Amino acid sequence: MNTITICIRNIVGGDSSPIVYGKADEIRNKIRDFRGILPYNESNVPILTLSLAKSNNSKGAIYTIIKNANGGRTQDYLSCSLFVPAEIDVTGDEMAEILKKAETILSEDGINNNAIKDITSKMYPLRKAIPQFTLSANDATFAVRYFGVGTDYSLQDIVGSPFQSYYSKYEYILLVDLNNKVSYSSAQYDFTQKPIISFVVLEPISDPNGFIPYIGGMPFKQPISVQEGTTQNITWIHEGYAEINLPFRVQNGMQIPVPKRSDMSYVININSIKVYDITHHMLAFKLDVNPRYCSKNSQSELIIPVTEYNSVDAVISADGYKSQKVYLKDVVNKNPVLLEESHYVYKIELSFPGSKIKFRGKVESQYPLAISSFNLPSNIHFLNNKLREGESEINKAEWVNYRMPKTPDNSGTYVSGKGKRGSEVSKTKSRNGHLRRFVVFIVFIAVIVLFKGLVWPGWMSKKSPKVDTTDTTTYVDTVNTRAIEYLDTHKAWKKDALQEFQLEQLYDDMVNFRFENLANPDLYNLSSSKEYLKLVEAVKEAQSKGIVAPNGKLYSANGDSITIDKYIKYIKNKANFVPESHPEEQEEPDFGLNDASSTEPSTDNHQSQSSTLSENKNNRTNNSSRSNTSNSKRSQNSQNQDASINGAGR
Repeated sequence: MNTITICIRNIVGGDSSPIVYGKADEIRNKIRDFRGILPYNESNVPILTLSLAKSNNSKGAIYTIIKNANGGRTQDYLSCSLFVPAEIDVTGDEMAEILKKAETILSEDGINNNAIKDITSKMYPLRKAIPQFTLSANDATFAVRYFGVGTDYSLQDIVGSPFQSYYSKYEYILLVDLNNKVSYSSAQYDFTQKPIISFVVLEPISDPNGFIPYIGGMPFKQPISVQEGTTQNITWIHEGYAEINLPFRVQNGMQIPVPKRSDMSYVININSIKVYDITHHMLAFKLDVNPRYCSKNSQSELIIPVTEYNSVDAVISADGYKSQKVYLKDVVNKNPVLLEESHYVYKIELSFPGSKIKFRGKVESQYPLAISSFNLPSNIHFLNNKLREGESEINKAEWVNYRMPKTPDNSGTYVSGKGKRGSEVSKTKSRNGHLRRFVVFIVFIAVIVLFKGLVWPGWMSKKSPKVDTTDTTTYVDTVNTRAIEYLDTHKAWKKDALQEFQLEQLYDDMVNFRFENLANPDLYNLSSSKEYLKLVEAVKEAQSKGIVAPNGKLYSANGDSITIDKYIKYIKNKANFVPESHPEEQEEPDFGLNDASSTEPSTDNHQSQSSTLSENKNNRTNNSSRSNTSNSKRSQNSQNQDASINGAGR
């Protein structure tokens, strides 16, 4: 906006609506009723006020001339307000002349339209930079500033630089000429002795590292004008870096500070670090970084100086896995971290009174165990209050509260054979010895069953992994459990992953369509896998349809990877297994006879098959010709296969 806007509001015999002349129509909302607020009725001299306000999208200065209306009520007045946008370049002398002309607009006889037109029609040049200032308060307070003889500044000086920061504490600043010998003691503050500070134009600058400057929350793309001597803050912003705030004191001819390398810090998103186990399952992890190198911007972000970044190491840990030390530069948005499962070994020795035999076992776990993890029978207790982990550590447990039963005498009192004579003592000792050996034997057997087999309910807590026992050692079956987890959570089974789980034979059987192996869930120890059991059912269904893969037929794996759903669909489709050279045999697949009879006419083949079936019914044990024997065996196998499938279906 490069013009001045005028607003007329007269309070004479009542409140009149504001009348606006110019483009800044919103100024009407900034002109309040001055009755009881400003002391315009204390003298016959008009008062001049200054406010810093915003109208439409433009900030600027509002000058208001208020005249006491002659006659009528005491508080009646005439007012003329001028909105001068901050972006127009008006000198102090020009502004003083405009205000002098504006005084002629107000009269009791009417409005001087010629003066209004002269002021509002003129277009003023724009400043190179808009001055930065704070708007005036909106609390009906006012201060005073005297000018003229006896002061340091003239009216021209004041209106030539109206955007002083200290003006913003009050809504109105009364500008009073001392030559009029008028003073306003009711003003809340006197700015007469305050220096008028000049403005300095700051030119935009760029940073070779790509940081973008901001001042006052706005991109610093255009020149700005700020008061000399004030402290400004420039913020440098770059994606992936922390904001850099560089305060500086404004001086004429100064250089705006730009970020140095020592000022720069990376913002590290912790979520960009990916942590997996060896089965490629993503893990929830904890990241420990030396606080000397970084600070937390939030729960998911770290701030690390650029100068330290290459040397900052961290420890990544996850429950049930070995911690790993890494360099942040290697794992942020780059290489994933693979954690190895933790391995804890607890050796346990069990003994009980009356026996020299000690039973030793070993428990291996992915997680650290406590005594409470072993819910032993009530009579078995560890001798220490804490489990010791390691191959060289022995945790001793003992059967306690064991007592041999005593023998009652004739009086009903229990004794130990004392007072008995000769053969009685001998018989008592013999009976006690037999009883003792029997009890020890029973206890020994029970403890072995409990300890070796780990069959006692709740032997280990839920934290303990599933265990498989062999001999005197308890092992964690991690390979099988991880294999089942992999099969049930991956749609595509990769050859190298199955090799890792010792299931390379499964992959080879699938590629070569070895249905007899695939239909046996116990062959690979995968009966707990839901996805593998789906495969077994699909294979059995294919067998029931008489589907047999021709010799040499292979499944086309996609990059050594088999998508299980596609594979199941494939083997159920009989058309996929028709030999390309014998399309007429779709309904009667070849069973593998490669003798001379295969070249005979089809009628002879039919007769041969009929003869074979008849022969099988009459006497399967009789030996016939070599060809018929082969056919008989093949027919018998086919029948047995069908019977097995039908039985499974039932």
